[in-house]
Amino acid sequence: MHCDLPTQQFGAAGPEPSIEHAHVTPVFGPAQPLRGGAGAVRRVAYARFSEGRLAHWLLLVLGDRIDVATHRVTDALRGRPDRVVHETGVRAELVGRPVASRLGSSRRDWRHGVLDPLVANWGWLAAAAGVVLVVRRVARSRRSR
Repeated sequence: MHCDLPTQQFGAAGPEPSIEHAHVTPVFGPAQPLRGGAGAVRRVAYARFSEGRLAHWLLLVLGDRIDVATHRVTDALRGRPDRVVHETGVRAELVGRPVASRLGSSRRDWRHGVLDPLVANWGWLAAAAGVVLVVRRVARSRRSR
């Protein structure tokens, strides 16, 4: 098939190209430019690892987690923290016979239901643990004076 290649879309240097391909496709749609720590991790994923390698995808997931943590901190500093109880569905689990609906059924989610709040809120728990450690260290240093 012979056809003319479409003209390259403006900004082709912006998106991170895969190491498997010489250039990006003529038309592309980057969601947003890479920036901060998450952007640095994603750049490493694209520059060093092939898309067929697990390390490439794990670095992209790590970049997403860093991005989420960064946005949660900045939102909290701006006075708009996440509504953890509402957004994770913890309140919804307490209404409508949560235990009776799971026992005696073939539902698989009852086994990991105990861990869901931990998995969904690990960032908040890690931040709280960090605050506790800092407060304890400051209290110790003041006592030793």
